[in-house]
Amino acid sequence: MTGEKEKVRLDNIALEDKFDKHFVDSLKKEFGDEITLAGIVLIHKPATPIIVNHETQKEVDDKVIHIQSPDGKLIDRVSNVLKQVK
Repeated sequence: MTGEKEKVRLDNIALEDKFDKHFVDSLKKEFGDEITLAGIVLIHKPATPIIVNHETQKEVDDKVIHIQSPDGKLIDRVSNVLKQVK
């Protein structure tokens, strides 16, 4: 691992669609349009970050996400999971 971040872009995936519907509905009930589910950070033990996010509101609307990590293999694994989860 070099410390440099690798990044991939996936189309037709919205983070909101990957989370439990009850959780998303609860956020919308509490905040309405004041909050958008735009990113998550995962940590692969012992300490490798994986950032999954929309970078703009347009990307939220267009269902475009990015996955960043210094470990390209982790990016591939997270990408596969996101593609599989309906």
